[in-house]
Amino acid sequence: MNKQSASRVVAVVALLFILVPSLPAAGLRFDKSEFAARRAKLLEKIPDGIAVIWGAQPPGNYYPTAQANDFNYLTGVELPNAALLLDGASKTSTLFLTTTEDQARQEGVDARIAKNAREFTGLERVVPFESLTFFLTGLAGRSKILYTPFKPEELYREVSTEKFSTFMRSVTLNPWDGRLTRELQFVKILKDRFPQLEVRDLSPLIWELRTIKSPAEIALLRKAGKIGVKAHTELVKACRAGMYEYELSAVVNYVFEKEGAQESACGVIISSGEKYPYYGEQ
Repeated sequence: MNKQSASRVVAVVALLFILVPSLPAAGLRFDKSEFAARRAKLLEKIPDGIAVIWGAQPPGNYYPTAQANDFNYLTGVELPNAALLLDGASKTSTLFLTTTEDQARQEGVDARIAKNAREFTGLERVVPFESLTFFLTGLAGRSKILYTPFKPEELYREVSTEKFSTFMRSVTLNPWDGRLTRELQFVKILKDRFPQLEVRDLSPLIWELRTIKSPAEIALLRKAGKIGVKAHTELVKACRAGMYEYELSAVVNYVFEKEGAQESACGVIISSGEKYPYYGEQ
């Protein structure tokens, strides 16, 4: 960093993030009644059918396990390899989950979900994941419409629409690949196995619900906002001529974790000196 850029280290600090406060050490992120209310609203939207929502798969790396946002919104269950089946006719929800207490602890999730998942989650029925095919086949035999999300799952720092566009360009439309997303592959299998069913996209229905925030969600957003303000404040206090941008980024991330946030929605973006402005620079 030269003298000119060092003298202007605070010229611009752009922090683009949405904080997500971390899951409490015990229990769900919200009270289980919050998740029950969300499921009830979604069930009202599908009185003529059933719905299947997949949870995220285990990560193939050493990053923390992240649950798919839509699945997390409806269940609060952070464990991978799970599925949720909603019956619009009976207004009941079934969670398909197979886990042990040790597996739950390894994922940083309250081990009570393995001991008594029904009581822990508030779901009407919790059965082993291996039972999904049996249950789905039974309900498909007396239903005409099956709903499932067509858009890709959202994990940390992901947006379904952007993820879908990127996958289509690099994989589906690639003449040397051609694979479908996990969600669209599931849609294809459903149509092949249950040709009598009409398969509809559940994504818009879930996203419509997620748009309207409950008092509990608003309180969490305010908490996240306060953490963001504190991170900005501490960053300004730490700024010194000659500092590197990664040092300032470290200050921000330190405050995030210290205050209990999981992480920022995207990497901290900081630019100063000769790099300013960094957008549209030739």
